[in-house]
Amino acid sequence: MAASLSISRARLRYVAVAVACGLSGCMAVPLHMRGQRSPEPYKVLGRKLVIGKESPLDLIADDGTRCETSKDRFERTKIGSKVWCLWSGDPIRDR
Repeated sequence: MAASLSISRARLRYVAVAVACGLSGCMAVPLHMRGQRSPEPYKVLGRKLVIGKESPLDLIADDGTRCETSKDRFERTKIGSKVWCLWSGDPIRDR
């Protein structure tokens, strides 16, 4: 009984770490087998500072990445606020 409880706790920790890692964006860069970037755009889930808005629905982060939002969220988001989003595009500058 104690062994099965220990295994399930270890499994739970593994799942928790995998979920946290996925939500933090540390697994977001798609790679080919040889370690080269895939043609799919780079995407990462994170909270970033919005420094601009571009039509039709793109928010621009302080590192140059973009987030496509709904019309309602685009209109509600204020420049200077921090927003959780699935940001795409390679950062064009370091923060």
